Amino acid sequence: MYIREILTRENTTCIKGLSAVLIIIFHVILAFVSYPFINSLGGMLCTVFLIISGYGINESFSKNGINSYWNKRFVIVILPTLLMTFLYTILYENDSLRESCKLILYRKNTFWFVHCIIKWYLIFWISTYLPKKIQMLFMLLCAIISLNININNIHIDAEQSFSFITGILISRKKTSIFDNISLRKSKLLCIAFFLIGLFLYAMKLIPQIYSLKGTILYNYLQCPFRIFWALSFILFFSFMKAIPLNGIFAKAGKYSLELYISHIPFIFDLNRTHDVVTFTLRSLIFFSVLLLFKKLLQSRMNIKIAIYIFINTLFVFKYSERISHDYYITITLIYITVLSLFMTYGMTYFISRNKALKITTFASIALFVLMIGLQYYIDPYSIQVDRWSALHFPIENLLNGKYPYSANTHLGGFASPFPVWQIFHIPFYLLGNVGLSFFLTIALLVYSIYRNMGKKQAAISLILLTISPSVWYESAVRSDLLPNMLLLAACILPIAKRLNISFLEKKVVCIAVVTGIFASTRLTTLLPLFILLFPYYTKLSWKGKITLPLVFLCVFFITFMPFALWDWDMFFHHKYNPWTLQTRQGSALDFLVFIPLALYLSFTWNKNISNYCKNTAIMLTFFICFTCMRQFISIDCYTIIGNTFDITYFSMAIPFVILAITDSEKTYNRTH
Repeated sequence: MYIREILTRENTTCIKGLSAVLIIIFHVILAFVSYPFINSLGGMLCTVFLIISGYGINESFSKNGINSYWNKRFVIVILPTLLMTFLYTILYENDSLRESCKLILYRKNTFWFVHCIIKWYLIFWISTYLPKKIQMLFMLLCAIISLNININNIHIDAEQSFSFITGILISRKKTSIFDNISLRKSKLLCIAFFLIGLFLYAMKLIPQIYSLKGTILYNYLQCPFRIFWALSFILFFSFMKAIPLNGIFAKAGKYSLELYISHIPFIFDLNRTHDVVTFTLRSLIFFSVLLLFKKLLQSRMNIKIAIYIFINTLFVFKYSERISHDYYITITLIYITVLSLFMTYGMTYFISRNKALKITTFASIALFVLMIGLQYYIDPYSIQVDRWSALHFPIENLLNGKYPYSANTHLGGFASPFPVWQIFHIPFYLLGNVGLSFFLTIALLVYSIYRNMGKKQAAISLILLTISPSVWYESAVRSDLLPNMLLLAACILPIAKRLNISFLEKKVVCIAVVTGIFASTRLTTLLPLFILLFPYYTKLSWKGKITLPLVFLCVFFITFMPFALWDWDMFFHHKYNPWTLQTRQGSALDFLVFIPLALYLSFTWNKNISNYCKNTAIMLTFFICFTCMRQFISIDCYTIIGNTFDITYFSMAIPFVILAITDSEKTYNRTH
């Protein structure tokens, strides 16, 4: 029964704290003296972390299930690491985005431990959807595969292949373990594990074996030796419960991740003795920032708020550099701090106080009017973005009897608007400004929120729209991209509120027509529509399952038919036809990679509007991120400052993330 006390939350927190402190000490020592034994001890402490994490994740799953699984992992592990990566690279790397991409994509091994633990979070999460009998078998198979792969030509990750799964196994077998291990047996086990680990360590020092270092065969020796020593360490620590430093280790354990990621990038600069002072100061500064994040923001942060902040920060980072190359980093840091505090504290204040909400709403209306004035103030022909003219000139051609897709933009590019989107903009063209659709779609979305969510939610959505730099940018350049998604979100909201199997069966033709019409505005509208409709589509009768795609395809192709018959060669075979232009930023691989994610997000919004909007925002953001990263890698150019990648594609997620945030106070649960 003694081992039950070892694995209490308090004990495991202390063990993590001690491990974190020792890892920092070992990293400093290894910077000056390369002793294999010390290096092995550092690796063993990482094993301790992984075993305890595996144990904790299974215990949490046993009590709470899989609800909010990724939201917790994102806020507690992923977000602090991304914050550290962002701050470190913009302050200490000349080519900051290149280095950020390398760190995030695991092309550099700086945060190998975080990548390793996220990998196992993913494996564990997938296993929960498998039959219970094969869950451990699946994880064992993943561990074996991991053991046989040296990522980035290093063996650190592979050596830890069975560490996390060991913790899960202890959690699942804890009843039999707890009932059969006494204090005496735990001491004997501690010694036995240490001796087995020592034997394996001695074996690896044999020259013939040591010469295999870095190879897959070497992993087979490193992996068990680390696990045996880690288990011995965990047991040994339980015999030291009375030492006065336990309180310090408990506090360190609460911030163990922050301690790890705040020091790890700086250990590579430890070459001379006086570098220790610089290393310590930098680590303390970054730890303080992460500590403030954990104390002030982490408990209030979620993936919806994070996406909103991320997208708007991208715009501030890119376009503030064009205003001031010397201060754009400072501007970005100030902005992200202020916006994070506003989203986590300010929104709560405005929601809870009607007077404050009214004042802010009036201010937002004033900003909305100012946004209209700014659009008219800027000469559209001076804008180095041709989204507006990609609509204006095709419509001009259409109304003058000329083929629309032969038109050029004011920058000499080719136009790509789909038929329905052109027709939608004809009234605005006749008014002299196709950019006016921007303000109509904002008004329609706010009105839709007012009708389907409530007055307070409409006010909050208007505030979030008018304080968003991405919205201001899209308005100023008269872009049609964001209005497309604003209109889609406005139309989806009343449908999502009423959507169930019975409703879809009755309205299957109408839904198919609406879907076909939206697909004829922009292909990316199909992602939100797929996530919304697919879980209900799978439960339709066979008649409904056939009718919906058939009507959808008919409507979609009918809208294109007049343009195709008008000039067949130009429509299908021209180098810059609308099909090519609307798909040039992506590839078939992007869709294949994200099909599993789209299916998962579709089946997990669970008839809750806030969850649906959150899942859609995640889908759009991750899809654009993946496309962006793939493009960076393919041309080996990592920058958003120039024209390598059009970051305005991220704004497609803005309407849905705003809907998700505004609906946090009031959700609609519907039954089939």
